Amino acid sequence: MAKAPASSQPMLAGFKLVTEAKPIGNAAVQKDPIANFKGGIDKQLEFVELELAGKPLPMTNKGRKVRLAYFRKGGVWYITLKYGNTNLLIDGRGTVEAGPTLENVKQAFEAIRNAADNELREPITEAADAIGARLKGRTGRKKAA
Repeated sequence: MAKAPASSQPMLAGFKLVTEAKPIGNAAVQKDPIANFKGGIDKQLEFVELELAGKPLPMTNKGRKVRLAYFRKGGVWYITLKYGNTNLLIDGRGTVEAGPTLENVKQAFEAIRNAADNELREPITEAADAIGARLKGRTGRKKAA
């Protein structure tokens, strides 16, 4: 590690230097996967409400379009069941057919949110465990060649 050049006036005077490292992943993520899932559903419900009101969808912090968990195909709205980037499969299927209107999408999201405590609990916790297993041992540093 390179040493900072000596200076008559320290540049970092007034700041405390510590050994705290940047956390890996999203430090704001809650430990409870059911609460995380419901939070994601709540965010999707906000997007549906904006669309129903004819308002534009927000952009991400990086200036990109938000990722919607719902889409329209052939006049029918669908919702993809996901926990983070992991698909949730129920009987081998992971998409809910909501219906022909955005109001149907809203109703379906509300039902999905309620199902998080029941029939979706197991797929959500399995997905969270799989993500945790993939991340376990990651330090955020590239391995030496």
